[in-house]
Amino acid sequence: MSEKVKVNVVWDHALERAPTPDQIESQFAQIADSQILSTAPLLRSLLIYLWNHRNESLSEYAIAVEGLGRHPDFNSRIDASARVQIARLRSKLSRFYAGEGESFPLRLSIPKGGHELKWSYQPPAGVMNPTVTSGPPRYSQIALWSLGSAALALAAFCVFLSLQNLRLQASVRESSPSLPRFWQNFLRGGKPTVVVVPTPVNFRWRNETQLWVRDSSVSDNFDWSKSPRLLELAKRWGPPVPDEKYVVVTHMLAAVTLVQYLTQHNASVRLGVSPRLGIDSSRDQNSIVIGGPINTKRFHSLLSNFDIETAPMLIRNHQPRAGEPAQYGDSVQSDDRISFSGIIALLPRSHEGTGSLLMIGRNPNALVSMMMSAEGLRSLEDRWRREGQPEAWEMVVQAEMNRDTVLNVRPVAFRSVTSN
Repeated sequence: MSEKVKVNVVWDHALERAPTPDQIESQFAQIADSQILSTAPLLRSLLIYLWNHRNESLSEYAIAVEGLGRHPDFNSRIDASARVQIARLRSKLSRFYAGEGESFPLRLSIPKGGHELKWSYQPPAGVMNPTVTSGPPRYSQIALWSLGSAALALAAFCVFLSLQNLRLQASVRESSPSLPRFWQNFLRGGKPTVVVVPTPVNFRWRNETQLWVRDSSVSDNFDWSKSPRLLELAKRWGPPVPDEKYVVVTHMLAAVTLVQYLTQHNASVRLGVSPRLGIDSSRDQNSIVIGGPINTKRFHSLLSNFDIETAPMLIRNHQPRAGEPAQYGDSVQSDDRISFSGIIALLPRSHEGTGSLLMIGRNPNALVSMMMSAEGLRSLEDRWRREGQPEAWEMVVQAEMNRDTVLNVRPVAFRSVTSN
């Protein structure tokens, strides 16, 4: 398990005048990383989503599907989860400003009865301008000698800290736990690895900035003409332009979690976001694709034994074995508890020796948690051995979650894949 890191936030009260956009972004980052929000990752992600779209008119549907990772068939009339999370975030912000952020100049709020994030900048009271004098300052010989001595001492201390840091890094490398067998095999060959979160494909019109359309049947921004809905709008306003400025928060959180896990084991890995990534787009690095059924649609054709339907997500089993169902779907057990299916697939290696791994599910956090836990990897290895230890395979898993907490993830179908 990864260690929880406590973030110490130091407020910058030196901004007496109107802050620059970069300064505002820096202050917002401090709020998002504050202790009260770092302990609530879903609300922190929701806050970041609202901040990134603060100049837009957001619907409750957009907040639920894009900001909270709800399924595209989300219906606000029967599902109040978006309103509930907005209320919780509103309460978190109030507690933040009542405590550690009492004098923080960037003020964020969500007015009751709405879901738009409001912000203002209020310079802290009592900030004094520093005294400014003309001409060079005058120092006595003793003061100059003292300053010189302090500078030498500081330089020596920095050298000491640098040496200590090198020793610490060396000890961390030596003490880092070894990767489980699956990850050792996937990362073999010494090639770098990229964990990719595909962005949803959306369209807008330049002369209608408020019009934003997403058609789940379109998986590439060049395929808009295949959508009757987009074609009809194009007759009125002309061809649309792709708008791929965001990722689904829950998908990004899952990817970040996996990157941290692999980095802690000294793997060479980075995080990437791509609207048009294809497995064939890069052969000099391993690829791990993490996402939901819609934004990973261009990869569905790579599966040999299962089909994925997107709205709602449904996994069809081509040739069910004894005791296996013909399809796997979602099951809502209560307002907070849900069971859903997902796909984890290790594709055949490229001729260059790079590996590709797909993790597709309505909440990929559950799939990532399985691939990082000892119990989850043991269940995978058991299925893999029973199937004859294939080089490539596809696996359907059933996950159970209570809100954001993963309760259980287990394999329910496993198939080997033959290289073409």
